[in-house]
Amino acid sequence: MPFFPSLDDVLQVRVVSHYDNQNGINIRHCKVTQIDGAGVQMDEIARELDQDIGPLIKPLLGSFATYRGTEVKNLTGAKNVPIHSDLAAGPGTGGAQPMSKQTSGIATIRSDQAGRQFRGRIFVPFPAEEESESPGKPTAGYVTALGTYAGYFTGTLIIGGAPDTITIQWGIWSRQTQTLTPATGLVARDKWATQRRRSDYGARNDPPF
Repeated sequence: MPFFPSLDDVLQVRVVSHYDNQNGINIRHCKVTQIDGAGVQMDEIARELDQDIGPLIKPLLGSFATYRGTEVKNLTGAKNVPIHSDLAAGPGTGGAQPMSKQTSGIATIRSDQAGRQFRGRIFVPFPAEEESESPGKPTAGYVTALGTYAGYFTGTLIIGGAPDTITIQWGIWSRQTQTLTPATGLVARDKWATQRRRSDYGARNDPPF
């Protein structure tokens, strides 16, 4: 049965990467702000996002890690099981020497409103040692690629082909208020961050697909 999102539906997008026994999952949200023609089915949305995101995240992953694909789920409209696409799946194109699994690149997603609740963060998993330089910070090339990847999740995006398209607005989702604040900017940080649950001491995490 085909699933079409409706106007003002909020979609959850999960970008899945994997290395050894750990997943790296980036979760972002967007809102359907315009529908033209018949609109776009959820599986087509997943395919288009996957094919956009794969080439953006792979340079941030070491060659030992794998981009697994992108999953989309409607949070506020007609409920459906998550739908994923792995057409762009494949190994990272970064260096070959792993850093510790918990090490991550980090970018801050910003909105036009003040306060921590109106900001988001993306912890990008599994960088390579070759992307780090003295005194223990990401290289300029890594930071640039990080900004390109994180920037994809700001502003608006048209999905589909005329005359059947939807426009989505990327944003920062509040579970508490069930509202999405538009994401308007970002800062790609020139420091490494950590995600302890991805470490060698973390529980095993098998890929969701």
